[in-house]
Amino acid sequence: TFIRRNSGQIEKICWASLPAGILNEIETEPLKAKLVSGDAIIMMTDGILDAYKQTTGGVQKMSQIIQEMNNKTPQEMAKILLGEACNLCNDGPSDDMTVLVSKIALKT
Repeated sequence: TFIRRNSGQIEKICWASLPAGILNEIETEPLKAKLVSGDAIIMMTDGILDAYKQTTGGVQKMSQIIQEMNNKTPQEMAKILLGEACNLCNDGPSDDMTVLVSKIALKT
């Protein structure tokens, strides 16, 4: 999971537990992060990360792509990340690939 701050700063969020869906009963660890209007939460399956890890720069390249997504809608952001991941898979994806992007819109 990544948070793309409205300022363009990227935060990578990692959990020590297994991903949801691997086991029937797992303990979850809540995470609190202060979000402001314009911030985006980007979640993806390991298939997306694996595609980027196959290239030089891997996750840093993905972070750079996320950072450069100024004024993109959540759908556009997901489409760009998924498209780039698919382009990196010369022999086709080796795992499922899903990207979920939520953008925070707070009204005052």
